Amino acid sequence: KFSVNVSYGKVQLFKLATEKFVKLRPREWIALLGFRATTCEPELGYIEYTVSLQHRESWQNAGAIATSKADVTSFTLELSKQLGMRYYATPLPVTLKMAGQDGGDLQNLASGLSPSNDLQAMFLPE
Repeated sequence: KFSVNVSYGKVQLFKLATEKFVKLRPREWIALLGFRATTCEPELGYIEYTVSLQHRESWQNAGAIATSKADVTSFTLELSKQLGMRYYATPLPVTLKMAGQDGGDLQNLASGLSPSNDLQAMFLPE
């Protein structure tokens, strides 16, 4: 995920650097197959991209693939930090309200009608 404020030039630079990282490891990766924007959320302030790579090993060799994937993930994280492309979620507003402000919740608890008692009563035979 990158912030919507990141320039297209930086995104292209990120793609080229990732492609070069893959090309420098021909014993691990065959090619970078795709670099696509998959989710665009301007209200939330981010655009999500997907990187598709083809590994030399078959899918049965999951250990080698996972190791290579971890290397690419670490590289792309560090690259996004260096280019100043990291997305930071904006904090959501929180509304706090004390229980029992109108007295209703406190009256129910005082009379023994807690939610757990009500739930038990629904399943007890009459």
